[in-house]
Amino acid sequence: DDSFIIERATDDAGLPIWTFKCVSASGEAKLLYANKVEGASVRPPRRAWQPVAGSLPTPVINWKSSDAYLNEMDMMDRAAVIVTDSGCQDVHGRYLQTGISDGVPQFVLAKRTYSYMILRTPYGDSKIWLLAGAQTTALEAADKSAFDSKSGKVRVGQGEAANPVKRVYFVNIEQGSSDVPPTEGWVVAQDGAEPIPIMVRQNKLNQSTGT
Repeated sequence: DDSFIIERATDDAGLPIWTFKCVSASGEAKLLYANKVEGASVRPPRRAWQPVAGSLPTPVINWKSSDAYLNEMDMMDRAAVIVTDSGCQDVHGRYLQTGISDGVPQFVLAKRTYSYMILRTPYGDSKIWLLAGAQTTALEAADKSAFDSKSGKVRVGQGEAANPVKRVYFVNIEQGSSDVPPTEGWVVAQDGAEPIPIMVRQNKLNQSTGT
């Protein structure tokens, strides 16, 4: 099913702007409406939306003023990684900075039955970034990895201990030493599928920092 995202970003001139997007089940995002008039607002503006790919009449946004709303605003004001366009639709979405792995921030996308994470973990004498999935919220570092020369994929072993990482979709050895999730250099792991994902890093207040 399609989902909708209202978020604050910046336009080509570096000015704040609110956007209203439709994200399809395949991860394709379409900008429906934009609001520059109230771009500096910390809350999604109720009116003054302008159509981009959307149709008239433009929407009226009714926001909440409860604790739940404040929690949602806190989530919006956290660093994040947007994952789209891979061969694994389940991993698509907005990963929020949640906790630490290997001394650097890890990013988590929580869904109904599975949680997905982008995290760094030791890899021999080096480091490796993983995009992995788990059935538990006790997110820990993954086991050590090995390259499968027959399939051409990087395989990550799953020990019998309480390691929650059950599936590994994409890995990044090339930029494993990076302190932030890399946006290039990813390859398919044993549970992944081509094409590799497009990743966009976001700072607080949804300022994109990489693709």
